Amino acid sequence: MKPGLDPGKWETLQEYHGPHIEGHNRAMRKLREQRPTLRQLVAKNNNAQADVMDLDVYELLMDTVGKLPTTMWDRKECVSNL
Repeated sequence: MKPGLDPGKWETLQEYHGPHIEGHNRAMRKLREQRPTLRQLVAKNNNAQADVMDLDVYELLMDTVGKLPTTMWDRKECVSNL
């Protein structure tokens, strides 16, 4: 929590503007544009043998259509040549 801010307001700010929002927006955009079926999402996430009724839907969506591309900060390559 940030000092001087009401805890409830800080939680609300994090919920609506936190780092997870980029993945949420990407997931919703891809769902609107691509209209994938549940079968396609499950297959893409390598859960083809899983019981669909037991899948975590949020995790499935974020791991498939909400997955963000790696950035230069995420790469583990050493940049010692610079």
